[in-house]
Amino acid sequence: MTIALTPFVSGLAQEAYRPSSISTAERHVFVIHADRTHERYMHMTTEIMTPAGIEDRGETIISYSGTLETLEVIGASTRTKDGVTYPVAKEKIRTLDDQLSSGAEYSDMKHKVIIFPQVEVGSKLTFSAYSKQHTPHFGDQFFTVERFPESEVHENTEYVIYVHPSLKINIAAKGMLSKKVDLTNRPDFHFPPGAQGYEVYQYHFFKKDASAPEAGQVKDIEHISHLIISTFNDYAEVGKSYQKLAAPKTRVTPKVKALAEKITAGLSEPADKARAIYYWVLRNIRYVAVHLGDGGFEPHDVDAVLNAAYGDCKDHVVVFESLLRAVGIESTPALINAGSNYLLAPVASPYPFNHVITYIPALRLYLDPTSRFSAFGVLPESTLDKPVVLTALGRMSRTPKMKAAEHLTETRIDMEMKEDGTFLGTSTTLFKGTPEADARSMHLDREARAPARAVRNILARFNETGSGVIRDTDPSNLDKPFELTTQFELDATANVPGPSAFTLPIGLTPGRIAGKAFTKPTKNRTVPVICASETIREQYQIRFPRQVRVTRTPSGLSYDKDGIRYKSRYELRNTPEGQVLNASRELAVQREHNFCRPEEQIPWEAFHVLLQRDIRSQIFFE
Repeated sequence: MTIALTPFVSGLAQEAYRPSSISTAERHVFVIHADRTHERYMHMTTEIMTPAGIEDRGETIISYSGTLETLEVIGASTRTKDGVTYPVAKEKIRTLDDQLSSGAEYSDMKHKVIIFPQVEVGSKLTFSAYSKQHTPHFGDQFFTVERFPESEVHENTEYVIYVHPSLKINIAAKGMLSKKVDLTNRPDFHFPPGAQGYEVYQYHFFKKDASAPEAGQVKDIEHISHLIISTFNDYAEVGKSYQKLAAPKTRVTPKVKALAEKITAGLSEPADKARAIYYWVLRNIRYVAVHLGDGGFEPHDVDAVLNAAYGDCKDHVVVFESLLRAVGIESTPALINAGSNYLLAPVASPYPFNHVITYIPALRLYLDPTSRFSAFGVLPESTLDKPVVLTALGRMSRTPKMKAAEHLTETRIDMEMKEDGTFLGTSTTLFKGTPEADARSMHLDREARAPARAVRNILARFNETGSGVIRDTDPSNLDKPFELTTQFELDATANVPGPSAFTLPIGLTPGRIAGKAFTKPTKNRTVPVICASETIREQYQIRFPRQVRVTRTPSGLSYDKDGIRYKSRYELRNTPEGQVLNASRELAVQREHNFCRPEEQIPWEAFHVLLQRDIRSQIFFE
């Protein structure tokens, strides 16, 4: 069950951050039975602090699985700042099927929508609800993860947990006052219905101040207050529970056997067979999420997925694993977080896993059969350097870290300055690793978009104007390298004749180094930030007309410190047709992890000042 109560956060972090609403009082009661089914009682009051809070909280949504749970809103009301109470009419508490999903997702999720009346700044919105999960996840497990981000205020939040004495539960509570209630000599202690004799745990959370999220920060739960309750003993047990659901669906059926032999016909090496099967799955199984029953964790049967030609990540892995097995290659599902989590929680549960990929032990290779634009052997950046549970092997592992040399953007730019100061230019860019997958995704169906507007938007990144054409190779053909070529004409950025000066134009190139130079680092961070390892190379040749004489070029920069290597060179030569400037810039950043702790950002802040000066340096002419 999910309650949509995350406060609105402005895209700009203000010096004095103020949440749009605050939690003034919450009480959550869990009753966990011996069979891992559970009941939950909740009573919540939220105060509206800003006009944005009216939009965010005027309708409160409580989501739950229609197959696994039942949910009843017992009552709700609005109390205005003047003390007038307006109950929510029954017809304003509505049950909706999963219309909140995207077009590529179907599920049995249902949503209780509470439409509060007379909501204004200063109003307090209160509701009470009761839910019952009559079918445990995985058939025999209980878990809940309660997160309290820094952007929230909680004046008085309480959790009371009643646990059947036969159950062993694991609890992690950070930033909360907690205790196990001693029921000795407490004959008058009140138990919810059906919980007599249960063990009782109480947790209180108070947080008066809120702060805006930091741009690009990781979402690891260790950085915020939280409460995790789970019957899982460790992450290997989480993997075992998933494998129990997935293994029966992963089969070498006659259909699978015939298809695998057709895909790999004429191939003998395991890596070649795996590559051919991987590309077949990417091209032929469309991504559609289907969450029915325990569908958030349970895949569909391999033949059903093949017949439908669509499925979610679990279904893609089932097909990939079955086809691999049919040609003698064993693999295992790997549970992973494909978001901003790089660490696991202190108590095991399916959190923070939200994705499944494949690991082939014989090839020591991770692959994501849903990553449509990732070449064989390349994982999306969001799945690199992440903890995984290898469910068929019953053990933990971690996906590879990024290596700067394996993630490359290389651009060659040829430009000619005309007598009126305009530039005619061409560029060619090649990609490798995650930049290639990102570029393929970005340029898919580019022809269907307004090309002139796209060109204007690209030039506007660095305050340039002009026109141009962008061409690329087929983004969906992973058998060939992806190449991006451009032709462009830029309006003059300096007065001709001079004396005058200009910075190196970017044109329609990716402009990766300039983009980093003009992205100011966030200082005084308190939590780690997502960061990547990569190499960017840019080589320029600029030809000048005879009547233009370059009088000074940038001196260049050489830097090699703290995993950051940068070198720029600017060389001017004379030819009978006029002067020619050859310039090169190369930036290679090698991080220890795909996330950087606050202290690891300090070297980048120091380098960034030098990089910006180099990118801003000008070519003077007369």
